[in-house]
Amino acid sequence: MDVYNQRGIPREYELRKHTAELTTRGLGSQAAQQTIKKVRGAYTTSKANTKAGNLGKPGSKRRIKAESRPITFHPEAAPGPRGDLP
Repeated sequence: MDVYNQRGIPREYELRKHTAELTTRGLGSQAAQQTIKKVRGAYTTSKANTKAGNLGKPGSKRRIKAESRPITFHPEAAPGPRGDLP
């Protein structure tokens, strides 16, 4: 789900065109779109925190660590189809 980073797509609508990539991995269409929305929001928050200086000055250990890794979510972050955890 690193489409945002690789392609530099700035808008959520543009990312939703890639829903088919996630549906082939077993996610339903709505779940795929919600996943895309969460990831887009996480990247936006990360960029805003970096710009605001919340991660330290350029070159600081904390900032380098945050900028070097892609956004990830653990499997338990999304509820199952009935609202329970998978």
